[in-house]
Amino acid sequence: MIGGTLGLTGSNSGPSAGYLAAAKYWQDQVNASGGLLGRPVELKIYDDESNQTTAQQLYQQLIDRDHADLLLAPFSTAIGGAIVPIAARAQKVLFNGGFVSKQLHEKYKSLISSWTYQDTEYSKAFFDMIASLPANEQPKTIAIVTAQATFTLAALNGYSDSDGAVNFAKKAGIKVVFNEKYDSKATNLTSMIQQVKASNADALLALTLPNDGFLIAKTVYQVGYHPRLYCSCGAEVTTLPNWKDLGDGAFNVFSTTLSSPKTNAQGLADLTQHLKEKLGYDSPPAYAIAGFAALQVLQQTVEGAKTLDQKALWDYVQGHSFETAAGTLKYDSDDGTVDFAGLLTQYQKDKGDQVVWPPAAATSDPVVSSSK
Repeated sequence: MIGGTLGLTGSNSGPSAGYLAAAKYWQDQVNASGGLLGRPVELKIYDDESNQTTAQQLYQQLIDRDHADLLLAPFSTAIGGAIVPIAARAQKVLFNGGFVSKQLHEKYKSLISSWTYQDTEYSKAFFDMIASLPANEQPKTIAIVTAQATFTLAALNGYSDSDGAVNFAKKAGIKVVFNEKYDSKATNLTSMIQQVKASNADALLALTLPNDGFLIAKTVYQVGYHPRLYCSCGAEVTTLPNWKDLGDGAFNVFSTTLSSPKTNAQGLADLTQHLKEKLGYDSPPAYAIAGFAALQVLQQTVEGAKTLDQKALWDYVQGHSFETAAGTLKYDSDDGTVDFAGLLTQYQKDKGDQVVWPPAAATSDPVVSSSK
């Protein structure tokens, strides 16, 4: 049995739906091929209601009562941080497509991530793309708004002077003229966005969760703020089905993801088609790609190690490469993470989500507004 939780209700329900669809799709595939170690895979995913305490209780149940052989991480760093100690105490490997956290991976040597970037690196591809632009198109000023959540605060400030959005901006010579945190559960952010507009910043960086990311984009359009560059570089929102409801306000917003169909990553094309048919996604969200890739790593690890022994599984991952929907993942470090390989996307008119950075994976050139 493979067990885990997702926020199928509550604030995490949008991304969790993508995770669940990807997980069930993987289960169907692997069972059609004979299962793992000659046994059919049972997938038990509980609803943690987007609540830390509920998630803790359910993971304890998965370990003590359900006797899950393998564990999957939940969605969101806040929920993940609450249950990692439980999995670690039980000496369980946690196959992690659900959240990012550089600190948790360094502290607990039991997490195996399928993400190609961690929390402090969320905006790195955005700033890398900016550095590639002609000098006259590069922003001189930037406004940053950040949800008061675990991973977004790490994405803002980093853990050293070499990562985090503030440090990336400083290195790029871009002046931060507005930097404010907000309640991720707020239902009206008009006042803050009006202040952002008044700052006259060339660029806007929004480090958000899914619901507030949509709200900010809607408000930016409503108040008539037109930054030359706008990245919703927290939880990916441009691939969610409701993004197109923004109309013109949806266009030219940047975001981040793990993999592109152009890379021919293993299983991504079929996953993309499945999610389009199942949930109406025009492009596969990073959440679903990471969740599917985590299960691909799990499958290849179990088949390679030929055991469910947790230490043997952890040891097998180290130094091995895995072909996944997130690309080739190689675990050279001892913390269960891979080297940075994030992609920058942009939701373009008549094209939808396009990869615009790095050039080797790009499906379109980035669109930069000529004026604010």
